Amino acid sequence: MPGVVDQVAKVGSIAFMCTIMANFFPSLATMNSNELLTNVIALGVLVITLVVNICIQISTGVVGNIPNNKFDIELLKDVYDFEYEATELWSLNNQDQQLTAIAILDVALLLLLKCSPQFISACSVTTTASGVICVLTFLLHGVTVLWTIALCTDPDSNPTKPYDSAYNGSTLGIFIVQSIGIILGTVAPFARCFASISFKLSIKSMFKVEKYWFQKLLDWKYGSISLPLLRISFPFGKHKSKVVIRTLKDVVLHFCIILQVVVVVVCKIIVLVPFPLTICLRCLKWLFRAVFSSGGKTNENTEQRKYVLQVGNENQLAESTLKSLLKSLSELIKKSEKKEPKRLLNLIKENPNKNFQGVRMFDKDDHHVQCSPSKVEYQDCWSLTVVTLTTIAITLPNIEKAKRDSLLKSVRQGLEYVTLVEETLDLNVSIQNAAKILWEEVDFRHKWLGSKLKKIASQVNKGGAQVDANLQIVQLFLKKATSKIEKGRGSPNICANSMSGVTESIIRDKESHKKLFDELSSRITDIMAACLTNLPQAIAKKCHTSVIEKREESVKVAVKLLGETKKIINILQEDYDIPNMEPKDLPFIDKWCAYLSGP
Repeated sequence: MPGVVDQVAKVGSIAFMCTIMANFFPSLATMNSNELLTNVIALGVLVITLVVNICIQISTGVVGNIPNNKFDIELLKDVYDFEYEATELWSLNNQDQQLTAIAILDVALLLLLKCSPQFISACSVTTTASGVICVLTFLLHGVTVLWTIALCTDPDSNPTKPYDSAYNGSTLGIFIVQSIGIILGTVAPFARCFASISFKLSIKSMFKVEKYWFQKLLDWKYGSISLPLLRISFPFGKHKSKVVIRTLKDVVLHFCIILQVVVVVVCKIIVLVPFPLTICLRCLKWLFRAVFSSGGKTNENTEQRKYVLQVGNENQLAESTLKSLLKSLSELIKKSEKKEPKRLLNLIKENPNKNFQGVRMFDKDDHHVQCSPSKVEYQDCWSLTVVTLTTIAITLPNIEKAKRDSLLKSVRQGLEYVTLVEETLDLNVSIQNAAKILWEEVDFRHKWLGSKLKKIASQVNKGGAQVDANLQIVQLFLKKATSKIEKGRGSPNICANSMSGVTESIIRDKESHKKLFDELSSRITDIMAACLTNLPQAIAKKCHTSVIEKREESVKVAVKLLGETKKIINILQEDYDIPNMEPKDLPFIDKWCAYLSGP
């Protein structure tokens, strides 16, 4: 590839690979030891293959070798009829040296980017270092681009064609695509390059390599973590083979530890590169504040500081970073407030019963039937009870369609948050799944365990009083539930058991027969409201999830949930009479039933 553009495209491919590596962050932290070893080896093979390939091209003159030796000059003289002077030969040699130097520098940067960024974090030195390296690669590529433009536009210094290989003009297209990729790929690392602006770095720690950088390698070396992949044995001389393998393993891991230490130290040195610009930006920021701010002192967010996860103690989180984090969370809360569930909010706000008496679905005499030890597999949950009550309510005859649809839409909104609370607090997972399936059947197909709701409603004698019609619906559901339970002997029918308990309690409470729809709506509201008193606990748990790689997304979900339900939480805490129960008992509906049914 003797052409100028050909050569620059070759060098540009190295810069492009550096940009790719700077943006390549495999999630190695989530892997076990064997997966980690396999992926690190694969990553090493990838980078080493690229580097060796490029080194071969440099050494053989494929990269950085525009024809300038005696043989090439004579060949070009015959082909292109060029005449060369000493100055031209010097210019060609100088161009070769420039291309070769850039190629070698790119290779060094590519090697430095291997197995470091995967331990990425906002304050990590490898973050800033990889950003600086990517920016340096971009600048080097910019130099080659300018050099190519100058060389191609100056016929006196360009004895060869812009592209003179079998690829012809397509080399120019490759070069342009690579350049676009380098420009776009530098944006994110460039932003990370100035992470030091947001973190107070200690100069004393610049040459100190913390143990967490090579702790895993130490564990592998001294055998505190077993690696089945390294348990290789031979059929002959088993003991000797084990000694050889163990020694070889120790040597390789010791080399890897030294290499890791060197890489971290180099990264810490590279972090110093953006410091001058950082100081300038801080001075401008201070000047801007001095001119435009009111002069009031800013309060440090010492309380919030302890909630930010950091890898090392050597990097102290700056106040500006805390402010940025709090600002982003505040904006997310404001956006979420616009998506508040208005139907559910109105249902809870307009509920005349503020003492959760609707949760007490079973009176004192028959409560033991629901919670008896013999039926422990039939325990209820918030969502299943809501679905069961809603099924009965929307099946009642002679109810205005607007009222029925309004209740259905409100329950639809409420169940999203009820289910989220149950999932977050890990409440009765098997019953939750049954409730989800049942609700889909009721909401989308208007059926209850295969029975059409319209068919159940059509069996009622509508000529009589409304009280009798309501009671008939309840009795029909009880009959179907009993039949399901008897047919499913040996395997618990959770949904049928819930319907059986609910209908029996309704039949016993004769006062509720008169305005059963309103009574059921009130009970549904009370049950959802009681469940949603656990929203603060659910939000806090999402913020404190122990899985680090899922924590950011979990916190975002928690913040959105807080924004959407803030008014509901305030109403429940200010207007409702929350029982004085143990906090650990509040997530369970059976604990509420027992407390409210007690003396």
